[in-house]
Amino acid sequence: MKGKVIMQSWQNPCYPDSHRTIIFDFDGVVHRNSKGFYDGTIYDEPTKNIRSIFMYLKNNGYLIAINSCKLRSDRPKVNNKTGEELIVDWLWKYDLSGFVDILEAEKTPGIMYIDDKAMRFSQYDSFDKFLDKLEEFL
Repeated sequence: MKGKVIMQSWQNPCYPDSHRTIIFDFDGVVHRNSKGFYDGTIYDEPTKNIRSIFMYLKNNGYLIAINSCKLRSDRPKVNNKTGEELIVDWLWKYDLSGFVDILEAEKTPGIMYIDDKAMRFSQYDSFDKFLDKLEEFL
């Protein structure tokens, strides 16, 4: 799953779907991450409304990428698992794996990056308010 674009279109053979890919940071956006790095595990539940947001985007033809430094190959294993294994297991646990098209350590080309340290994700207290702001960019 890592770095693999599932669907194909557009002209760039390296990133054929970047014109319809929305990239989410993992910690603090998809995973609540209420304790910060803590011990390197993925210990928290999904952020509020992330499933609804993923569903909305998928239903409207967008691809979803997750970027995380946890996916870097030089990161040490946690509980004998790579960061990719930890994230994939967590996505399956919360029934979110079917929404995610790309997992990458580096920023994937796309039309929008959603990060708790950029587009102040935490300031949107409702699904509708988030979508209103998101639609301004799409």
